[in-house]
Amino acid sequence: MMISWGAAGLGKQVLGSAFGLALGVCQLPDDGVAYIRSMSGTACVRARASEDVGVAPGSGEGAVKVVAGSGSIGIHFSPFLSIQAQGNVRGTSRFNGAETGWSLLPEGITRQFDHLVLRIGNPALHSFRATLGDQRLPFGIDANPADDLWLVAEDRIYWGSLTRGAVLTFDNLIDAELDVGLSTEDLEESSPPRLSARLMYDLSFFERARLVMSIAEDSGVRRYGFGFISTSRSGDVTQFEVVRLNAPDQVLDSGFRRLFRFAVDAADRSWWFVYDEDRLRTQSVLAGYRYFLPSNIIGNSNSFALRFSLGRVRSLNPVIKSRFIASVGVEANL
Repeated sequence: MMISWGAAGLGKQVLGSAFGLALGVCQLPDDGVAYIRSMSGTACVRARASEDVGVAPGSGEGAVKVVAGSGSIGIHFSPFLSIQAQGNVRGTSRFNGAETGWSLLPEGITRQFDHLVLRIGNPALHSFRATLGDQRLPFGIDANPADDLWLVAEDRIYWGSLTRGAVLTFDNLIDAELDVGLSTEDLEESSPPRLSARLMYDLSFFERARLVMSIAEDSGVRRYGFGFISTSRSGDVTQFEVVRLNAPDQVLDSGFRRLFRFAVDAADRSWWFVYDEDRLRTQSVLAGYRYFLPSNIIGNSNSFALRFSLGRVRSLNPVIKSRFIASVGVEANL
């Protein structure tokens, strides 16, 4: 997952005086730059828990349940230095021991640790920055707005594995950013280091649009990525992304893999749409809707939601079965 910490300012209510605590997404207030220059002790915390129940009509299989939790924290010691961490855990199970042959929803608990890094420099203030620690080296957009039921089925091979490394960033603070990543963890002496580079450029003829171009090499396997992100005036995010992985698949007798993704995520997270086409795996058309219940926890009006999704997953190989799946779930946000 792309590390997205914005400008590390605050747009939420702050609790405490000795050390400020902000709940939810960290955002800059109107006077953000002036505030962040004097920031010397703030933690931004975000957490989400959910449970979804999915059924595959016509398959004769039992319902599946996915329970998930995710969280992130940013501890800002100063405008120049901070620690960032993010991860999630998801558990998949069947009701009454019902069997299913759909391999994209494996039963059991999966844990995904996205990053734990020390960040030197601030995106709102500094052109040169660095992140050091456990992370995926910068590559692509890697943003899927779907509910957890669908995220369990996602193949993470395109985004690289978690590694202990360093990322250096040059940002002209206007329209261009270059990230370069390097890691030598767990490599044999004869193996080349893991390398990646990602160039992001904002287009002047769109109101809010960005091109993302990436290249990475890991143990001799090269990946290429090209993406486009656009944000409407209302805040809805649209993305296109193509990733090519030059890794052979012995089971399917193919020399490379390719993913194409088109996704839309509403500004208020009330609805989302994803079209994924993994060349050797599946073609997926997914859509979801969230109904946020009237509530307010420490300034967060979207604390609880009922969510619904429907998707068609068409298999592109004999190993995976095609499915229609409908789901209903609940979500709680901090």
